[in-house]
Amino acid sequence: MLETVTLSQWMPSRWATIETAGDNVKKRVSTWPKDVADVVKGEFVVSHDTKDQIDEKKSAFDDKVYYQNAVVVAYLLVQHIMGAVPSAASGNGSDKLNVDPNSIKVIFTVEEESSSLEDVSAVLHPSTGTLRPIFYSLGEVLLNLFSRQETITPECRAALMSRQENLYDRREGESCETDTFDSFQDTMQRALLFLDLEEGGGDTIMDDLYELPENRCRTITPSTFSIICTNYPTLPMSVCRFIADVMEGTNGGFALTKTSFTSLEEVLEDLKRMMFEPDIFLHNPSDPKIDFGKRLYGREEEISVILSVAECISSRQGSGTLEIIGIHGYSGSGKSFLANQIGRYLSTKGWIFLEGKFDRMRQGDAAFSMMMSALENFFCTMANDVIYYDQVATKVREALGQDGVDSLSRVIPSLNKLVGDEMIDIHRVDSDGMHHSRIVRTGEESAMYEQRIEYLLCVLVDAILSVGRPILLLYDSTTQWARLEESRFLQHFLMHIADQTSSRKNILFIECCDKKESEGLNASMIASHDSVNITRIEIGEFSKPALNDAISHALHLPPRVTSPLSEIIHIKTMGNIMFVLEFMKSLEKSKMLTYNLSERQWVWDTDIVPLQRISDSVAGLLMSKLLNLDKNVLDCLIMASCFGSQINMAIMDLLDGLRGVTHISNNLDLGVEEGILEKAGPLYMFSHNSLQHTVYEITPKNKRNQLHLDIGSTLISKSASAPQEVIEELFSVALSHINRILPENGQPNEINLSPSQRSVFAKLNLKAGQKAINTSADFALARFHLKAGMAFLPETCWHDQYELAFNLHFEYANVLLVQHEYKELDAHCKALLLKSRCIENQIKIHELLIAYLFQSGKFPEALEHVRSVLDTLGFPLPTSVDTETVRTVLEAMRNAASGFTPEQMHAFPLMTEEVPKQAMKIMGSVPILLTFSSPTFAAMIACQMAQLSIQHGLCAESAVAFGNLGFAINSVLQDFNCGYDMCNLGLAIFQRFKSNTLILKTYVPIFGFGRGWKEPLQSCAEGLNYAIHEGSLAGDRGSV
Repeated sequence: MLETVTLSQWMPSRWATIETAGDNVKKRVSTWPKDVADVVKGEFVVSHDTKDQIDEKKSAFDDKVYYQNAVVVAYLLVQHIMGAVPSAASGNGSDKLNVDPNSIKVIFTVEEESSSLEDVSAVLHPSTGTLRPIFYSLGEVLLNLFSRQETITPECRAALMSRQENLYDRREGESCETDTFDSFQDTMQRALLFLDLEEGGGDTIMDDLYELPENRCRTITPSTFSIICTNYPTLPMSVCRFIADVMEGTNGGFALTKTSFTSLEEVLEDLKRMMFEPDIFLHNPSDPKIDFGKRLYGREEEISVILSVAECISSRQGSGTLEIIGIHGYSGSGKSFLANQIGRYLSTKGWIFLEGKFDRMRQGDAAFSMMMSALENFFCTMANDVIYYDQVATKVREALGQDGVDSLSRVIPSLNKLVGDEMIDIHRVDSDGMHHSRIVRTGEESAMYEQRIEYLLCVLVDAILSVGRPILLLYDSTTQWARLEESRFLQHFLMHIADQTSSRKNILFIECCDKKESEGLNASMIASHDSVNITRIEIGEFSKPALNDAISHALHLPPRVTSPLSEIIHIKTMGNIMFVLEFMKSLEKSKMLTYNLSERQWVWDTDIVPLQRISDSVAGLLMSKLLNLDKNVLDCLIMASCFGSQINMAIMDLLDGLRGVTHISNNLDLGVEEGILEKAGPLYMFSHNSLQHTVYEITPKNKRNQLHLDIGSTLISKSASAPQEVIEELFSVALSHINRILPENGQPNEINLSPSQRSVFAKLNLKAGQKAINTSADFALARFHLKAGMAFLPETCWHDQYELAFNLHFEYANVLLVQHEYKELDAHCKALLLKSRCIENQIKIHELLIAYLFQSGKFPEALEHVRSVLDTLGFPLPTSVDTETVRTVLEAMRNAASGFTPEQMHAFPLMTEEVPKQAMKIMGSVPILLTFSSPTFAAMIACQMAQLSIQHGLCAESAVAFGNLGFAINSVLQDFNCGYDMCNLGLAIFQRFKSNTLILKTYVPIFGFGRGWKEPLQSCAEGLNYAIHEGSLAGDRGSV
């Protein structure tokens, strides 16, 4: 129901303190949709104690709400006046009008206990005085409105009118000596501060200002602002200042004072700011410090684009493609902040925000580490949402199975809590007595293990997405040193998601990367996928309006007031936000920008600010800031920078006293106060990568290695006194520091180490490399440690420490195979063969070479290598085989094996001799594809493997032997009954060993070409589907 009352009736009514009364008007005049505005302001965290605060301070809360509603009424009133007097709105007219306070009507909608402001009307009539333009008249109305109709006393009105006369006289040149006491005093004070005259005479000069000659004092009158503040002490300072600027406004296009209005458009803009952001522009700030807050400035268009993509995903109204957004911009342009702000906002709308952390000082796979970290945080924090938690747990159990959960729990420990199994045994024994170790041993196993973990991660994310809640996955390559197109893991992961119809429609992937990476996502193979849509967003430097908006918010002043200062800062900084922040701090420190306590606002002199110097680069600017710090603080920051972007205080404390650095915690806290560091619990983080890099560069390059060695050695020596929960991290960090002393690009080593030191560092790196493989499948990190370990080996290592030297080189060869570094692997293995002392080690190397040759498609070379190794082991294969020879061998093998049953295979002796086991591994490495490309050779290998199994006992590869034997008997001898029986023997052996890394090599010949002659094709199809699924879970992608 619409209701109309006079302004004097509305002000004391209960409708004036309804918190939502102005929402209707805000929606009408908002420039951007509410979701965009919320992301810009960061206003999406719901406070749960608002009610208590309201109950405790009801009167203060009512005052705030009243002022906010009064702003809306004032906005509607000015809108009405602008419609009635267009010339006054633009500032070009000269009509002198008054607003009749008694004619103002407030129109609002009343519904039960709520009200909604709709409009305001008023009557305008010609002014009766010579100095009462519409601005002054409006100012008196606003004074009545905000003070809740307090009567303007005759003394107050006389003072205000006197001020008006003074301003107009000065404008017309009648009195060039007149000025306000406040502005004159402030100008002199700022000049004295700039000239550093506070000491030794500054106070005397300021005292003299109060003893000016009588004729000077008579010309000075209080400002409109000071008159209003004196007579209305309860009004917020911002309101007093706003009303003063309105009263001093003119409609002739010129300003009577530096801050007075020159058009009603400006008045409306100020009211709009007060309406939408009252805590910044309406209410008195609780803390006068310069604060840019958690707001996004000048990024509304980018936010709108990202939110529109997210809305299509949430509403299921999109095309069903995988949505990828690439955010590109220069360092310090706010890419990461933009993506994180949107992620936090979407998390309040039912989304899951996944963001992993990666430290660039840690030499691992950035994308892989990011994913592990993101999922670990996800499972740790989602437990509060019980219903969703249970839904995800059910889906994960169904998708992964116990083996999959066991494997992923190594890299994502919190997964145990999700599935309810917090004690995963990585060396469990099955009911048949077989011991299944999860330790990776060979190059082929390493490759399959990596593929297994990658596939399980994809399945895990599929399971999470199947619950239906959308996910935003953020990959910040600006902090992780590996862009999407450079990350093989991330490429495969996104390709998998794009192939899954149900998964791709529930995920939004965002990558942040530097501007110089111009190709970005479009250069990656994922861009060519039919079910992928890529949106590219460019983030530039601040425009002048955006920068003025930022400075306006930081200083709690309207943009029209800060515009002159913003112009200067934009020229100085070119809109680079890091430059802006540091330049503002330098202005405050040099007292060119000061907080005036009497007016409660920031003040500056636009003639003096341009004199402040600024570096022409970010590094130079930051360096200037750092060199002004206390030496103890700077030394502590230098040591902290050696750890990367993040520092654990429990570890850093162990360095207290190293190189004279003491009171580390206190010094880091001072770094937080300077804005160089941020703190979250026990962790300290550099506020930006550029800061960490600049601090790190302070130490000369030729001295950094010694600093890293000192840090690493000290941490290891003090590990006994470290908290138990950081021991594992401590050794990893210490080793990272030690490894940084190694020379790069063939440069000579600047630090001389003893042979014993070298041996210790080599052993530590071997253990770290093996752990990276076996616990987290991080082969990039393993490669870094193994390569460092080889570099630390003493020159006499092959003579004095053969086992250590061989293990390091062999493990490194395994990693090269996994990472498909075939050229380096070939050279590495051939050199390693020359160093090897025993046949067992040589066979291990040959296994790697055979695996690499098969993987790279060099089949003839691979087969020759297989023959060569088998010859060495004493199980030779014929160099050439004709069809008759194959038939003869197969018939002999059929006769030898036809008497066995599947039941006998469950109790058949196991292979214990090492040489036959090695021969079986060599032959078992031959891929299934050989069965089709060289069937006679494949049949001979199957017979050889079956013969060894019968003579020396069974091993896991025996299942492959009998499966391929059954296929060969069917193909060559056409004996489908015997072929079927051999396939059943192979299946029984596989069930005994349950080696899923061999499931494809076993099941494909059995269900694809063996049992199909005796069983329905449907059952064979089920077996093949099962094998493909379990083989993928086991990481077997290359067998077929």
